[in-house]
Amino acid sequence: MICRSPSRIPSTTHRVLFAALLSSFASGSWAVCSDAASGNPALTATEGSTCNASRTGYGGNNVAGATGNGSVLNLLAGTSLVTSSGSTYTLSSGGLNSGGVASEPASLVHALGDLSLTSRGDNSRALFIYAGANAANVLNKVQVDGNLVAMRAGRIGGAVVQNSGGVIEIVGSTRIGADDSTPAPAPVDGIRNLGTSGSNFFRNGLTIYSAATGIVNAAGLVQVQGSAANINSTGGTAINISAGTVDMPVPATITSGSGTAIIASGGQVALGNSALTSATPAAGSSLMTIGTQAVTVQGANGILASAAAGNTVQMQGGSVIANTGDAIAVNAPAAANEIHIQTGTLSANAGRAIYDGPGNGNTSVTLEIAAAISGSIMLGAGSDSLRINGTDLSNVALVDGGDDASTADGDIDRLTLSAINGPQPAAKFLNWERILLTGNSDLTWTGSALATGGGAVAGEAMGLVVDAGSTLRMQEAAFSVNGDLGNLGQLALNNGQAGDVLTVSGDYAGSGTLALDVVLGDSSSAADRLVVQGNTAAVPTTLAISNLAGAGAVTSGDGILVVQVSGTSAANAFALPAPGYIDQGGFRYQLVQVGGNWYLQAKAATPPASDASTALKAVPTLGSWALLLLSSMAAMFGMGQLRRRQR
Repeated sequence: MICRSPSRIPSTTHRVLFAALLSSFASGSWAVCSDAASGNPALTATEGSTCNASRTGYGGNNVAGATGNGSVLNLLAGTSLVTSSGSTYTLSSGGLNSGGVASEPASLVHALGDLSLTSRGDNSRALFIYAGANAANVLNKVQVDGNLVAMRAGRIGGAVVQNSGGVIEIVGSTRIGADDSTPAPAPVDGIRNLGTSGSNFFRNGLTIYSAATGIVNAAGLVQVQGSAANINSTGGTAINISAGTVDMPVPATITSGSGTAIIASGGQVALGNSALTSATPAAGSSLMTIGTQAVTVQGANGILASAAAGNTVQMQGGSVIANTGDAIAVNAPAAANEIHIQTGTLSANAGRAIYDGPGNGNTSVTLEIAAAISGSIMLGAGSDSLRINGTDLSNVALVDGGDDASTADGDIDRLTLSAINGPQPAAKFLNWERILLTGNSDLTWTGSALATGGGAVAGEAMGLVVDAGSTLRMQEAAFSVNGDLGNLGQLALNNGQAGDVLTVSGDYAGSGTLALDVVLGDSSSAADRLVVQGNTAAVPTTLAISNLAGAGAVTSGDGILVVQVSGTSAANAFALPAPGYIDQGGFRYQLVQVGGNWYLQAKAATPPASDASTALKAVPTLGSWALLLLSSMAAMFGMGQLRRRQR
């Protein structure tokens, strides 16, 4: 090894940040530079010296490292470092003594090309970087100008790479764990980024195979650039972050076998060139974004965001797939959660696509038209909201708002269905105090009943509300809304068959349209009917009557029942469209309130004003009198001429 004293250290033109591995060398005194094919350690730089390795292969226990302010260890391109089973690390920066003594900052390990590290000891690290900075705030670093392969062969515990507060920079590609297809055989973490400010830069892609956790991030930054990221955990979690940032603005595949692909109890995870937000999460909260590039997150569970101060999950593309559990789960017992799926695929093969865990946190979910959702949506306790903007719901088995549909507990769950068309089973939608149909929706409920809320909270109507411009179709012979119903758009019972009954267990109000099928005949004729077990408001709903082959007839008694109200029925709650009556077969039908109910009553139609039997006699005008006089005179003149000829 070539060794230079600190006073003669040459300037380094491109020292790029990179950090070291855990050191547990045997105690003793150290030379400024040591260089042997094997040993404990075999290759070191200490006391501020710059030391250049003389060979590419080293072995032994705790093989190589640099420690001391300004110490530099340069490794030849193609260097391979392999430890024996008794070692605790293969390469370290910032500490060499065993027993975990205080490390010395500002040391650099610089691999001038490719570097291969293999660790064979229990609870060991292939690469370890100690925390600490000198007076100029220079950290311990490890820099690899080529590709890095860091492996743990056999054994248990520890991690392949641990950064406790320094800097790692890999210019080439990085492979951590085992070979390209086989994870490390024992439960060993891939990368542990600990301390307070550790930074890890992988400039040309990152591949991790682990039987435990792929990346553990408790502080600082793990960033992957250039090429793709592939984080694979066969037995645990692919990414587990509690603070700091994991940034992968590249195509990424995040996979776990029996565990959860990503767990975020704090910090920020950004995958696939995410452009949804640049905000830094608040203290104690988590932020996860998936951008427009190809990103796949897959495991028994997909994403779990569990920061106590709240969680945000945003998707602008990619796929999150849960093989047996939840695709996205959030859990902040006393804080707010937000989930926004703009585009991309969210799939739970045997579980829940979206799940709001136990606790009383308020969760807000927005699904856009380009989102592909498969599985159930289950929110929890608290006041939750779900807005579905044109999303295809054909593969969504359940949309559950949480605990119940009552406002008595103070939790108000709101479901907004915007631009939703076609049939949907009403039983799919459970436990919502308020359901709003809006955005020019044309929705058909199937099944027999829908349960929702009632009353008003802070001036906001609960229950089922059909907004202006939207249509809600009830196509069953009998359908019940267990709650209040507000109709500002169109409520359509007409389906070509008269006799359908819609029952509202609460109150009914609205200025919209109620479309009914009626056979316009006598009082025994079939007709669709709205049954309100509560009250109706003094805002007129227009009844649009479709006649099903009724020839018209005089009605007797109260007439044809179309609206039945058990409670208070306002005098102008319902009306026919202008001109306020329906003529059919010489009979005129009008809407009449009898008690709380509303009937169609018919009488013989009054003949129109142009009918000769009822027309008023014409009153002669001055012109008509003159014509009459002239004709009379002409007649008289004609008679005189005739008498003269007869003589």
